[in-house]
Amino acid sequence: MLLTSGSTGSPKGVALSHGAVWASLRATVSAFRRDTRPTPIPTERKPPNLIANPLSHTAGVVRLLFALYVGRSVVLLRKFDALAAKRAIDTHGIDNLTINPTMLQMLLDDLPVGADLGRVRYASSGTAPLTSTLRETFEARFGVPVLQAYGQTEAFGGIAIESVKDVLGGNRRPGSVGRPLPGIEVRIDDGEIVVRTPASLMAYLGEDAASPVDADGWLHTGDLGHLDDDGYLYVTGRRKNVIICGGFNVIPEELEAALSNDDDVREAVVVAVPDDRLGEIPVALVEGDGTAEAVLERVTPRLASYKRPRRVFVVDALPRVANGKVDRVAAGRLAQQRLRRFPTP
Repeated sequence: MLLTSGSTGSPKGVALSHGAVWASLRATVSAFRRDTRPTPIPTERKPPNLIANPLSHTAGVVRLLFALYVGRSVVLLRKFDALAAKRAIDTHGIDNLTINPTMLQMLLDDLPVGADLGRVRYASSGTAPLTSTLRETFEARFGVPVLQAYGQTEAFGGIAIESVKDVLGGNRRPGSVGRPLPGIEVRIDDGEIVVRTPASLMAYLGEDAASPVDADGWLHTGDLGHLDDDGYLYVTGRRKNVIICGGFNVIPEELEAALSNDDDVREAVVVAVPDDRLGEIPVALVEGDGTAEAVLERVTPRLASYKRPRRVFVVDALPRVANGKVDRVAAGRLAQQRLRRFPTP
């Protein structure tokens, strides 16, 4: 039993079978090698895998089981810290990272100029959207390619991931999270990503919790996206996050990507705030060094008029849940507090 992150509402309890766990591990291993069988305990020492996510969350549990499945020991960080991660990388010869976008940004911000990532050959980023700006900046600084991954607790982790072979060979699709893992079917239903996988949850905990799996075995993820002609998956937003502003649908993740491309913005979140005239309006909170007015002025030409954030507030730090995701519920409360203090002109 695992809990969802709770970044958009109260965490849900997810019941998963042992069969689902095995299926997910086999599928994930296939993105890294042809032989998907568990690796025997090695006679020669291999570099350990770093676990940077809490073991109370899916990413941490998956990372632990994956390491054991492929015959590696683990180095467990009590809490992610860039300097501690660097020491672990150097001390233990760690050769890959599975972290989230916040951790990528912390490595950029907190490691001294000139510091490298030792033997790390690639990093895999999951649990939250990765902007192209962050990925390009990280790769340029450290010379380490970043693989995008997409999954859910309800599918025990991975649904799609960029393959190591493709990325190291320079064969990637900008903005894509890669192809679905073997054994996983993905289709788009009215804009929503739906998945059929042997790793689907058994049920949500609680008598009144409706299952997201339909009668035909398709898991309705609640995420928006599309597939290209070659089967690469693109995740564009979260259905429940959509803001209806004056009858127009505004996808916050699109605005967040545009804001995050600004040189003065490290990360952004866009939330819905009630409005008497339009029903809801998009309001942005950003971590960064510039002024709210300057950021809004620069992003405005890149967005259709109905999509533009009505206000931007610069904050010292965005609220987060334990696994590093932005806490959208807390961000919404903070945005409303700021608007009460500084009403829209």
